[in-house]
Amino acid sequence: MKKFYFMIMVFFSTSIFAIEKFPTFCQISGIHFGKDGVLLYAQHTAKPRLYAIKNKSHKAIWLTHQKKNPSASAGWDSQLMPNHWSVILLTDRNFDLQCHFQSKTGRMKAVSCVNFLSVCQFNDFSSKHPIDGGYWVVENVLFSALTPRMHARGFES
Repeated sequence: MKKFYFMIMVFFSTSIFAIEKFPTFCQISGIHFGKDGVLLYAQHTAKPRLYAIKNKSHKAIWLTHQKKNPSASAGWDSQLMPNHWSVILLTDRNFDLQCHFQSKTGRMKAVSCVNFLSVCQFNDFSSKHPIDGGYWVVENVLFSALTPRMHARGFES
């Protein structure tokens, strides 16, 4: 009987820890994990969207975006360390990110984002500055630094 209770406790404790805790200002909306990456999309509106992205793995990863029409603008590639967060502002209706792991030899290998990322969309936000394009608002910080960095960039949630 003790073994039975022990097994139940182990099952429930691992189930509880497996639940992803998102900030209260975030929801799982406008996000689709596919074989090749994660698609961040506008559901019903063309207004700007803000997403929080967490690396839930034990390895550093690179987030990349392939532009359809490359220009002289800054790139979208960003490194995300384990248990770190980034926030991205998007104005495009559809925006896809791919995940890559860098081996010890420096070679990049594509990996499934669903195994590495947790993503949520901000319910509501405001910016002190005009929004005329997308960019990384905050990159590669611990959760405790996420909100202060957003505020420093003029964003409120």
